[in-house]
Amino acid sequence: MHPLLREAADRHRGVFTAADVRRAGLVPVDVQSALRRGEWDRLRQGVYVERAVLRDAIARGPDHRHLLDCVAVLLCLGGRPALSRASAARLSGLLVPSAAVEAAVSLTDEVQWRQGRGYTVMRAGLPADDVLSNGAVRWTGPARTLVDCARAWSL
Repeated sequence: MHPLLREAADRHRGVFTAADVRRAGLVPVDVQSALRRGEWDRLRQGVYVERAVLRDAIARGPDHRHLLDCVAVLLCLGGRPALSRASAARLSGLLVPSAAVEAAVSLTDEVQWRQGRGYTVMRAGLPADDVLSNGAVRWTGPARTLVDCARAWSL
């Protein structure tokens, strides 16, 4: 993999975008070739991951696979949404009841509400004390996550 593309993937837990591909000097035919050869997989429109990274995440369990989806959605949305509710609970290693495990990525943003394929963004305040960050990934801290989950999940 091109060093610039590797650097981008390393910053985003193995995920990279079409913009990263262009910065590395690759063209759309290179992307199609990598997908066809099985070197890369498409997570979302314009968001990719190396197949080895995807296989590793699947082998490590559903929470690791969900994290790749979370990063892909965050890269697509841009801005400053934070993972929240079940997605933040899974990322934080909290126990999530099987009935509450969602395939969709759950996010919260201060300025937008939106829903798309595989994600939901709730609009709510996000004080700096409620948000943790690790590179491109932002998520609600344990206390905020527990309160959000308590509001959304049935007893």
